[in-house]
Amino acid sequence: MLPPRPAKRRLRGGSLLPSSPRITAFTLIEVLVACAVLALTLVIVFMIVSQTSSLWKNTTSKSSAFQNARAAFEAVTRNLSQATLNHYLDYYDTAWKHTTAGSASAPPAHYGRFSELEFVSGPVTDLFPSAGGKVSHAVFFQAPLGKTSRTDLAMESPGMLNAAGYFVAFGPRSQYEQIPKFLQGEAESDRLGFRLIEWVQPTESLSIYDKTHLGSQPWKWFRDPIGNGQSCRVMAENVIALIILPKDADNVPLASYAYDSLTSGYDESRTHLLPPLLQVTLVAIDEVSAQRLREANGASQPALIPSDAFQNIATYDQDLADLENVLNGKNGRPRLTYRIFTTTVATKENP
Repeated sequence: MLPPRPAKRRLRGGSLLPSSPRITAFTLIEVLVACAVLALTLVIVFMIVSQTSSLWKNTTSKSSAFQNARAAFEAVTRNLSQATLNHYLDYYDTAWKHTTAGSASAPPAHYGRFSELEFVSGPVTDLFPSAGGKVSHAVFFQAPLGKTSRTDLAMESPGMLNAAGYFVAFGPRSQYEQIPKFLQGEAESDRLGFRLIEWVQPTESLSIYDKTHLGSQPWKWFRDPIGNGQSCRVMAENVIALIILPKDADNVPLASYAYDSLTSGYDESRTHLLPPLLQVTLVAIDEVSAQRLREANGASQPALIPSDAFQNIATYDQDLADLENVLNGKNGRPRLTYRIFTTTVATKENP
């Protein structure tokens, strides 16, 4: 179909000329409305992209912040599962005190379990004469970790026995880990904070066989080297609590957090035995939260865990809820980003 011919208009003199075609265009109001819609669309798109980017960064940051804590938690539980006492039957006298076969003063009268090794866990206030920045719980044991500081022994046996332990402490990094002297005391390199500390005594330095830790000097085998800063290292930054809850084979908590395989008297159900199960809980915060605490408290240790928390095994759930309230910023405290890791470890005594 041919397009319609343009209308013609008559000029003076009788001649005819084609008329100009009508030109259509947007009005000023339409242009303004379109610009407003475009601007609004761009703002919405920008907000969506910004929120998505922020969410991605926060998620990535949190994942990275707790990656070391998760790795440390897995290492702690793995090593705890290897804890051993290597107990055997030996002689006891009539009062159920350990004796030897040829003893004249305390002749043997009974057979019972015995071990030179020891498993100890519980609140740090019970395990150390002075907590010195240590918080929550600690655990100490022996396990075939095969760690030695002598190169000539390193390849002899990957299952050599080590004494090991874990606890949380507040202080400078150099307190438990060797860093260059010119960095010690520096704000960034040696800053104050909560840390999970690992203590692993090399095989050739084992002090558990030194019997002076018995009697008048209990737990000397881990107190002395830790007090001297020996064989300690920072395992993870910004770990604020470690709780060890011993349980029986039926997954029922025992009567107390405090557990020592070396009992004062002979107990058939406990002496020289590991707890069948150990519920391990680790609480960590991210670096942003740690910096917020440093700004709020300066050189003082933040009171995150109430002094009476995790002392009574019956109030474990309530104590953990109270700690979460503190971390969530209740009662005017700064809100912290945190993560709680919990699992139950079966020991070699678990049937």
